Amino acid sequence: MGSAALASSIFLVCRKRVEAQEGYFNDVRPELRTRIQERLEFFWEQDIRGADFFISAIGPAVEVFGRYTAVRRLSGEEVTVGQLLDMVQEIVADYALARILTPSQPSPYQGEGRVGVGHVDPATRFYVLWRWAYGAARVHFDDARKLAQAQGAEVDELMARLKLLKKRGENVDLLGPRQRATDEHLGETGPGGQPAPLIDVLHRACLLWNQGDRPGLAEFLSRSGYARDESFWTVAQALSEILPEGDKEKQMLQGLLASKERVVSEARQERLL
Repeated sequence: MGSAALASSIFLVCRKRVEAQEGYFNDVRPELRTRIQERLEFFWEQDIRGADFFISAIGPAVEVFGRYTAVRRLSGEEVTVGQLLDMVQEIVADYALARILTPSQPSPYQGEGRVGVGHVDPATRFYVLWRWAYGAARVHFDDARKLAQAQGAEVDELMARLKLLKKRGENVDLLGPRQRATDEHLGETGPGGQPAPLIDVLHRACLLWNQGDRPGLAEFLSRSGYARDESFWTVAQALSEILPEGDKEKQMLQGLLASKERVVSEARQERLL
């Protein structure tokens, strides 16, 4: 398994600040989002993808923040470079996810909200973005933490409770359906009726399809309520397009998607029994 690495070099061209003034975060943030979105549109059209896409937004962010000697919150606290980079990652992650899940939208990210991603849970958003940015590569723990944080997920929970990540020294691996096959409770409702993340349900569905267990697949998707949930099939389609040819997870997803009409029909029959 390889490690995540950038495919290009990054150059920042700087010039001396003409005016020296402080800015207020509430005023600067909308400008920051607008400028980053403008550049992300361009970078996306240039076919920049993965980890390089995240890095591409740093320049536009520095361009905005660099106009001020400091950017402060209303409390007077200064916004640090680290906090700036966290904001950049969140903006880029939201934009990329909307592009991945709703490719027909010409401008998927607007304002403060997540557009076009429906009610997809944080763990699933994290999984999709990881596969898009890093594929099957091993990623440094801190990079994984930041990506999770940008989607409202906690990396410790992804490792301990969901078992979606596995730590390898200073790095972490993202686990696909085959690596999670021994989890008997994968995709099942948790303690207290806590619903399983969509990605867990999708992985369980892939495994059942791969085993040829059509009755089990129909029963499981009927019970989970995801058989007729378009977000489930949208995520499956997005992942099947992200993953490279020859990838086993891609093959399982393609098989599941090809069986969609029959699976939905059989799941509907299960609900009537």
